[in-house]
Amino acid sequence: MEFLAELFIALVQFLCEMLLQVAGDILAELGWNALREVFRPSHPPQRGLVLVGYSIIGTALGALSLLVFPKHFAASMPLRLATLAFAPIASALAVVPLLRLLHRSAEPVDSWRRFWNAYAFSLTFALIRFAYAGRPG
Repeated sequence: MEFLAELFIALVQFLCEMLLQVAGDILAELGWNALREVFRPSHPPQRGLVLVGYSIIGTALGALSLLVFPKHFAASMPLRLATLAFAPIASALAVVPLLRLLHRSAEPVDSWRRFWNAYAFSLTFALIRFAYAGRPG
């Protein structure tokens, strides 16, 4: 029974980290679309620069998340490493269909581009939290 309780707690900790990344990623995507609407480029932005932009936003929001949640949700180092490895992938996979629901526009959706943007954001977000968040009390 104790093993099941620990497994449940580990799952909840992982989900908290992932949901934090999903929320930040959706905010970053909405912010990016708002900026695109303001500047209306005559050509599509370069993909490499967009990935760098999402990485910078992920780093900034990861640092800001430390003000609200200064401690890791995951208590043990193996769980923090698992969160670092798998939460960005899970977050990116969750964001793509959520963004499709939010943007019910006529323009075609490039799911791979959105996945990699979300992954770049989530990975840098997770790296900042992994490196600087304190241990749970």
